[in-house]
Amino acid sequence: MAKKKAETVENAEKVDKNDNEILDTYQPADCFDKVKTRGRPKLKLNATGIRVIEALAAVQCTHDEIAACLHTTKDTLYAPQNEEAFSTAYKKGSEQGKMSLRRAQFQLARKNPTMAIFLGKQYLGQTESEKKDDGGAKAALDELCAAIRSAGGKNGS
Repeated sequence: MAKKKAETVENAEKVDKNDNEILDTYQPADCFDKVKTRGRPKLKLNATGIRVIEALAAVQCTHDEIAACLHTTKDTLYAPQNEEAFSTAYKKGSEQGKMSLRRAQFQLARKNPTMAIFLGKQYLGQTESEKKDDGGAKAALDELCAAIRSAGGKNGS
């Protein structure tokens, strides 16, 4: 069980490392293939472009930011020839980014009690219980005072 968990963490760290490598080395022009048409050639995402989109989505970049990094517009990413590939790559990268963030949070929770409390609230439904004075002490005191008054009235007559 521990071996399998270690392999999962190791694979996730490799994905993070690969994302960083692709972002450090890509050229925007290398992310698209030009598809000949009767008019102006259309830009179609290739494998490099998809990997870049996944890596950018993993750090929670918006569609506008991804388009800017690729030196294109959102319209090109949403074009029929790119729509499915862009959507799939964005979802995959975004989910990988969330997993990476969650993994970092859990590692931090081992050393930081505040993070452990936060994660307990988020994932386990834990809450902080505050002791509220429900008036029980005041009611007991009022009852005691009333008993003293009634006892004082009987003995004092």
